[in-house]
Parts: sequence; C-alpha cells; structure tokens
Amino acid sequence: MAYNNNRPQSMAFNLLWAEEKERRQLASNLHDNITQTLALSLIKLKMLKESLSSTIYAEPLDEISEIIEQTINNIRAMTFDLSPPDLYELGLPSALESLCERFHGKYRLTIYFSSDKRVSRINDETSVLIFRAVQELLFNIVKHANANIARVSLEKDRDFIKINVSDDGVGFDPSTINNKGLHTGFGIFSIRERLKGIGGQLEIKSRHGFGTSISIIVPVSS
Repeated sequence: MAYNNNRPQSMAFNLLWAEEKERRQLASNLHDNITQTLALSLIKLKMLKESLSSTIYAEPLDEISEIIEQTINNIRAMTFDLSPPDLYELGLPSALESLCERFHGKYRLTIYFSSDKRVSRINDETSVLIFRAVQELLFNIVKHANANIARVSLEKDRDFIKINVSDDGVGFDPSTINNKGLHTGFGIFSIRERLKGIGGQLEIKSRHGFGTSISIIVPVSS
C-alpha cells in the first residue's frame, strides 16, 4: 500500500490530531485542577464532620459529600471521553479494551475484545486515529445497528495493523456511502478520509438483516 499524500485527506488527519491535542490539554487541566481541588474539599469536609460534636449536621454534610463524590466521578468520566489516559500510558490495546468495557457498562452492549500480542507500541498519532475510529463505530452500533453483540479485534499482519469492528445488528447498504459524504454510513466517510491521510483504508461488509463488519487497516510504518 502506497502512502497517500493527498492534501485534503492529510488535512482531515491533521485536524483530528490538532483536536486531540486540545482534548488532552483540557483533560489534563480538569484532572490537575478541578478534580484535585474537589478531592481536597471532600477530605476537609469529612474532617469537619468528625470534629463536630453535634450530630444535627451529619446528614447535610453526608449529602454534600455525596454530591462532591458524584461530581468527581462525572469529571473523571468526562476526562476519559476527552482523552483516555490508557491510550498514552498503556498503549492502544489497553485503551480499546477499556473503551469496550465502558460501552458495555453504559449501554449494556455485549462486546468481545481480542488483541494480537504481536501488536507493539504504536505512535500516538496513529493510535489516536484508530481509537477515535473504533469509538465512532461503536457509537454507530449503539445508535443504529439494534445489535446485541459486537466484537472488536486488533491484530498485526506483516506490515499492517488491522482492527475489525463487527456486530449482529440490522446492517445497511454500503453503496449508500458516496464521495461527497452524503450517506447513511454514520461517520464512515469521515473515518475513511482520515485513514487515507496516513495511507490507511477502510473495508466494509454489510447487508440488511445480516449485521456489519468494518475493518480498519493501517501500515505499521505510519
């Protein structure tokens, strides 16, 4: 597969990477400033409760503590959505596994994840593109596929990394995706354009009533 240096496609990838850097900075600020400040407030609130001799304040203090704890949890969830820490700290396989677990917990979609041990550390730019593509495809399954089961696999084949996302849902007609982006493929066109920016490609197998299988293929050298 030759590296595709088409300017519009490269711009689509560069825009994604620029957005991701902003996401990462915002997530860092949320964690380092707001989350830590709330955590410190929670500690002091609990210390205040223990120091009070009267019990009449116990219930309202507990309620405030619960609100702060829930806010901290919400911010942590927002931080993960903005820029998953696993992606940079542990690598793509771990980040994808965490993503599948979060989708299962939030949407009750059964997702089977598998990863080839031969997949080593991938550069941040490519990892981000793959992660966001899989995230978008899983959102599509939740919103449009009416599926019970999804599968995400990550494997290495010679000079390429292949990610497959499949489901047992209603399926669709791949021919409805056109070059102008007017489609019923639910974001597939944009994913394809971003992949072309690093010499990657997208393969779709789907038909009505028989589910969908989408493969993302990127060169290791990307």
